[in-house]
Amino acid sequence: MAVWFPALARALFWTLLLATPDDARSYDLSAEGFIGLDTDNNLLVDAPANGHVVVGGVDVAALMATVARMCEALWQRPLQVTGSQTDIRSLVVSGDRLFSGAVDTTIVVWDRTKDPPASLHTLTGHTGVVNTLAVSTNSDRLFSGSNDGTIRVWNLTSSTPEQLGEPLTGHTGRVWTLAVTATRLFSGSWDNTIRVWDLSTASPKLVGEPLTAHAGWVKSLAVAGNRLYSSADDKKVIVWDLTTNPPQLLHTLDHPSNVFAVTVAGDRLYSGSVGGNVIIWDLQQTPPTSLYTLTDHTNRVYGVVVAEKHLYSSDEAGGIIVWDLDQSPPKALRSITGDCPLEHHGRLYATFQGSIRVFDLLDC
Repeated sequence: MAVWFPALARALFWTLLLATPDDARSYDLSAEGFIGLDTDNNLLVDAPANGHVVVGGVDVAALMATVARMCEALWQRPLQVTGSQTDIRSLVVSGDRLFSGAVDTTIVVWDRTKDPPASLHTLTGHTGVVNTLAVSTNSDRLFSGSNDGTIRVWNLTSSTPEQLGEPLTGHTGRVWTLAVTATRLFSGSWDNTIRVWDLSTASPKLVGEPLTAHAGWVKSLAVAGNRLYSSADDKKVIVWDLTTNPPQLLHTLDHPSNVFAVTVAGDRLYSGSVGGNVIIWDLQQTPPTSLYTLTDHTNRVYGVVVAEKHLYSSDEAGGIIVWDLDQSPPKALRSITGDCPLEHHGRLYATFQGSIRVFDLLDC
């Protein structure tokens, strides 16, 4: 059986191989064993259970096992940053800055270029929990949604972000989720509605009537191309057509339980539910169809994030499962401690109570 070794182990193997004279390389394999590369340039070692690959006197299988243990240790010991916030509920990145929203109604601005990230500013104005944060597509504005029912807009073009204009009002319940395109902001609320805001002016303006297809609190929004995906406490994910004004309902996807999180990557939609399941949907089908249901969580799934070939799903117990999307169905690789996962440029950010945990995304 061929065993795939990730980039870190692969690099160590080739370093060892190239540093070893030809006459010191021995491959103790049976006739059917081999060392080679697959079509993606991944190292494959194939040997029977009692076979060994020896390079320069080093058993490669033992080396790889050691690398795997080292890799796991690094995953379990991330950078951890603690600031003034007691319970962080939302994260977003813009350039060199990381923003965190918390139960104490504040937003803290962090310098991501520091290891660990350093606190720069604390933004105040909300009178309720800051549930959600989003950044405009050109990175000039930060949007924050709160339990106080408002959305606030912050200027990111200055070194110290300042609030722009008055808070945006239009919801009659907590603002729980935000999604942004180049011209529009979408907000989902505990009033069961989605509101659409025009971003073409300095002060965002409400556009049209609320979208009212959901029969429960709107918990998550995601935009991909000309589609908006929304989930709610009504066991549904709704697909909206953004080429129309107002957006028109295209499809309703039934879920076995209330849906807390949605995200889109490529031609796949990922939805996490209070039942502990993550469903992967095929967006190439009309309507989208369910491909896989991942059931390793034993608690409500609160967040789903995709970065390259990995899915990160978080639950209410503070656990994040890392899934290998190269496998069919995806395979759970490991579990780490954290919530509100956010990936950006090779790093995974997650909250843990009042702290932010920073993981380097090791390919192992």
